[in-house]
Amino acid sequence: MSPADITETAAMLGAAGLPARWAAPVQRYCGGHRGLLDVCCRALAAAAPTHDGHSRPHWPPQVREAAGAWLADVPVEVRDTLRVAALARYPDADLLRQTGRSAAEEHLAHAVRAGLLTDYVAAGPGEVVPPHARFAAEALAEAAAVGTTAERLHIHRALAEAVPDPVQQAWHRALAQGTPHQGVAEDTAQAGATARENGERGRAAELMLLAARLTPTSHLGLRLERLSAAAADAAAAGRADLAQDAAARIAAGRGSPAQQLHALLAVADAHGQDLAAVEPLFATARRLAAADPALLAAVELRAAIQANIRGGAADRALHHAGTATELARQGGDLPLEAAALTMRARMERVMGHADNAPATLAQALSLAVPPLRLGIRNSPEFLFARHTVFDGRLAEARQSLLALLPAAQAAGEAEDLVEVWRSLAEVDCGLGACELALEWSARAVELTRAAGLSPGPAWYTAALAHSCGGSFTQALRYAEQAVRASREEHDALYTSRGLWMLGAVRLHTGEMEGASAALAEVAELETLSGSADPGMLRWQADAVE
Repeated sequence: MSPADITETAAMLGAAGLPARWAAPVQRYCGGHRGLLDVCCRALAAAAPTHDGHSRPHWPPQVREAAGAWLADVPVEVRDTLRVAALARYPDADLLRQTGRSAAEEHLAHAVRAGLLTDYVAAGPGEVVPPHARFAAEALAEAAAVGTTAERLHIHRALAEAVPDPVQQAWHRALAQGTPHQGVAEDTAQAGATARENGERGRAAELMLLAARLTPTSHLGLRLERLSAAAADAAAAGRADLAQDAAARIAAGRGSPAQQLHALLAVADAHGQDLAAVEPLFATARRLAAADPALLAAVELRAAIQANIRGGAADRALHHAGTATELARQGGDLPLEAAALTMRARMERVMGHADNAPATLAQALSLAVPPLRLGIRNSPEFLFARHTVFDGRLAEARQSLLALLPAAQAAGEAEDLVEVWRSLAEVDCGLGACELALEWSARAVELTRAAGLSPGPAWYTAALAHSCGGSFTQALRYAEQAVRASREEHDALYTSRGLWMLGAVRLHTGEMEGASAALAEVAELETLSGSADPGMLRWQADAVE
């Protein structure tokens, strides 16, 4: 049978009573392999009380045991080569030969025939990587890497000598270093900075965490700086696990209130739409901010975003955005002021303040803060493009979005890139360029999966694109899973959007009763949200039909 795709994985999790947000990490861990998925879902369901549903799942040992049994079917010398491959980022036969695995090509071919590796793969959306062998499931790589500490240190030393990429050299040297070492820590931190410049924000976060661990205790200030950088990179990559690790270490190291607060906000940002998971952090963040206006502004801005996502509180979101604007101005933080003004303009548009929103957005644009300073999705330039979409000026919107795309690609902030791709899919649907819309939405779904972002927005967009130019069957699957994922994360915005697509697809496939129920719930949610601009979600025509 073919591997399960992301929506099938989400459906299997749903049948086991597990959250839709786990679909991406579970699919990566099991590789879509139905046997591993079955073991994983059963074990996770049995352990459900130990999971909060918001963080990444703790992988049950049964899956690695099943993967280990699969690996046991190949000869021991193949397993030894696979152990080296599992510890390398981009393994190929040449690299493995340089580490002493002289029969690497034959061993890799054997592993491909056994289904343990996929054949050489090229880059995916947003990637620039060499062709390389890839394990068919992360669980297989994890099982293959099992060995003694001495064996792993030896392999990392060999890989540090063999890999051509300086960033990967630093990575392996750091993993081969068992105790704090100032020189290795410096090299690792520099590699993290290089990864950040190259848009590899997740790898940058991992490197900065390693650099912090290797920093001697006599350099506590430097260690805290590296942990702060790791938290920021983790937020940009959507890696809540790494952000939480950095934040916990900053608190344990008695970082300054500003360092602790920014790390907590990085955790919140990394959770994407799932702000219910981080609600308890806001009280701590306000305490840490004390009377510092710029720090308080950062907290107020997140409170505005949370109120908007949760729904039914547009007026509260507008209030928080206005407060954030004033505080940022008092604190002299121009980028934060621009972001707060942008959020205020967004909420003014939602509430139908047609006279205020353009003026507020113009004020944000006049501050001339480069979009990358704010994050593309938080920038006034991106909101301007979104407003042109709402106004039906699709050609202009497309031009604005394409102008932002290179910066989003270069920055490596996963959620920014997903938001630009999703908007382009929406625009191309409206322009009748259905093949392009499907391509943009597929990229958004794949990067959402790879980065572990909240899946509701990308699945909604995939449903929209498939309803315009793909398959109604696929559109229905994506819409159903978008609704489920968004409900679980208490995301009223994308629950409403997913329901619209669910109703629209059912309408066009003749399921009138189901369409009516879904669209009636959209009407209820939109009324509760306080949304007064019909251009932002065009569900009314389907409801009338």
